[in-house]
Amino acid sequence: MQPKILKGKYETAVVYTSELEAQAESQIQHYIDSEIAKNSNVRIMPDVHAGAGCVVGFTSKVTPFVIPQMIGVDIGCGVLAQRLNYKVPAELKQKFFEKLDKTIRQFVPSGFESQKVAIDMDLMKSLFKGNMDFDEFIKELKALTKKVGGNSIQQLGTLGGGNHFIEVDESEDGELWLVVHTGSRNLGKRVAEFHQRLASSTIFTDEKRDQLCETLLKMGDTVEINEQFSKEFIKHVDDQLRKTDRQREINKIHKLVQVVKNESKEQWFIHGNRVVDYCKDMNIAQMYAQLNRKLIINSIQDFINDFQERNELPQFQTSTKLPKDIESVHNYIDFEDNIIRKGSIASYVDRPLIIPLNMKDGAILGFGKSNAEWNNSAPHGAGRQFSRTQAKLNSNLEEFQKSMEGVYSTCVRQDTLDEAPSAYKNSEQLINWLEQTVSIEVIVKSVYNFKAGEE
Repeated sequence: MQPKILKGKYETAVVYTSELEAQAESQIQHYIDSEIAKNSNVRIMPDVHAGAGCVVGFTSKVTPFVIPQMIGVDIGCGVLAQRLNYKVPAELKQKFFEKLDKTIRQFVPSGFESQKVAIDMDLMKSLFKGNMDFDEFIKELKALTKKVGGNSIQQLGTLGGGNHFIEVDESEDGELWLVVHTGSRNLGKRVAEFHQRLASSTIFTDEKRDQLCETLLKMGDTVEINEQFSKEFIKHVDDQLRKTDRQREINKIHKLVQVVKNESKEQWFIHGNRVVDYCKDMNIAQMYAQLNRKLIINSIQDFINDFQERNELPQFQTSTKLPKDIESVHNYIDFEDNIIRKGSIASYVDRPLIIPLNMKDGAILGFGKSNAEWNNSAPHGAGRQFSRTQAKLNSNLEEFQKSMEGVYSTCVRQDTLDEAPSAYKNSEQLINWLEQTVSIEVIVKSVYNFKAGEE
């Protein structure tokens, strides 16, 4: 299978699909025609489709210029799967799913809901894993929350809405996997929006600053400055006035500075110290998202264990090479390999991965292949073939219900119609491309699904 090659003014994009929608192609072309795409090695995954601010399925090397809108608002979003250590016999499955559904609704807030009482810190600490210790993480998280707003602590252990879900998938031999798909909740949204407001269509260098300052102070002419640079620029001007004993002119000079409002366009970028600040905040949001998924599974764990004990279900011995826990993150900057992944996951030899397909078809479990040509990446799912609005127009509840036969779900409703299996691309097309970047171990089918809607 041959990828599609798009050539831009500054970069070439390799797109691993034979079917590329016009809007997605336009988004890719717009980026590679921009100078900030130079030397970024753009590779687009087979699940490509148009997204908000950036095409989904995007990967590239990190450059000095970063577009916060490219990663988007759900920083660190990903999928965590945990294998159950027992099988559920057919005669107990209805009971198992009913009780699981009740447990999730009781202990895992979804949609816009938060925890009424924050989860115990000792529990969080026992589950936390990151590139700093837990106490430092909490300190940084509180500082970040103060900066961007929100109530991040009480949103830990919550699912959210949209395409986020809790699912049970089953292999042909009865092996069960509990799967959670969610991210950094409102924290990620606030971080993305905070830094996108600082983005610009121009580079504000020290040289540019000095040129404007000279125009202002020596010539007395009016200057225009983008609002995201205005405080920094005015402070520099004030410092220069004080150094030359002209502080009495501060108010007069300030009137010559015209601040231009930032419209925060999709392709506007940050650079320099702003990238450092963004990456620092993103690192916290990514660890937050990972902890969030672990806390959700932990909330269900007591039920999982209790059901096994009450029904005296024997331990199940897996026949696969897969570990008990598998996690793949798909909206983030990977600080280990310096790859931006928007709707794509890391794919390295011996590293397990999971690729969910849709509410009906379950997920692909396997290992990466370290294909550098693919930016050591793989698709994060089947990819949407219809936007949420189109999905609601192209399908109806009866068709949705019929397509979900065989899957226990209390969430097949009008308000989740945009997540119907028909909204997503055919998984067979995806699998045909995967040979180049993923070694498939097993495809597990969905037998239970929980997804929050708008009700």
